[in-house]
Amino acid sequence: MLAEVRELLVDVLFDFDRQLFSAWWDDAVAFVRANARQGSDLAAQCLREYEERPEPCPHPAHRLFRPSGYANVSKRDERDEFVHRDRFYSQGREFSDEYARRLKRHLCGLAGDLFG
Repeated sequence: MLAEVRELLVDVLFDFDRQLFSAWWDDAVAFVRANARQGSDLAAQCLREYEERPEPCPHPAHRLFRPSGYANVSKRDERDEFVHRDRFYSQGREFSDEYARRLKRHLCGLAGDLFG
């Protein structure tokens, strides 16, 4: 469930703030590259799939991003404080409203599945 909520956040961010999404994407790619160098077959496969595309472009739905997207939001500084947290919380009312709308739709869908 937590992963699904994060995926909703990144989808809204992709629609509202491409610059912040790009920073998140770059961290995810660096994380996947490091894991591939350490021998992760999954990371290596994700990189190949991305790099072999005719025109690779960052997108939240790409297989490379989904399992590695925590790298950016969990990044901490030397004082052990989250580096990017304020950028996510300062997106503005329109962003917050859209995220709430998508989250509500998701949660209502789950409730419908559970309780019929």
